[in-house]
Amino acid sequence: MSSVTRRDVIRIITASAVAVVVGPRTADAAEEKPLTPETIVAKKFEGRATVEFQVGGEGTGGILGGSIKYAGTTGIHLCPIEQPKGDDVVRVWILTKPAHDLFRLGIDPGDPGEHFRGKVIRVKGQITRITRKPYNSGTVYELQVESLDQIEEVRKAKP
Repeated sequence: MSSVTRRDVIRIITASAVAVVVGPRTADAAEEKPLTPETIVAKKFEGRATVEFQVGGEGTGGILGGSIKYAGTTGIHLCPIEQPKGDDVVRVWILTKPAHDLFRLGIDPGDPGEHFRGKVIRVKGQITRITRKPYNSGTVYELQVESLDQIEEVRKAKP
């Protein structure tokens, strides 16, 4: 038969207290800091990341059935209110399925960008670099949203 000594009890309580104090900080450190469009362009970033910016508009393209069609993909095209200096641009494409999910949730398909315009959003996913030559100079840094789990409204922008 084994018995727990007073020293064992103190060790367990101390370890529990340390876990409570250190645990949240470790979890906070593991949370990824969002990148800005300027950082993405400056570092020529490509890969998985979280991007945060204030939405300025839907960019360019023809509106088709309340959404933008680009290269055979229909979705919502969101751009930062301020693009980085130079010819490089950052954009987010909310692809067909999540765009239709947003429409079903009540976002106006006639002007889906209006729902996001002026708000600060955070988007998680794969950033891909696309060279626009020979048509335009510069590079496009694009993040495609394949699921609504990838995008969240952080806050309304300050006036």
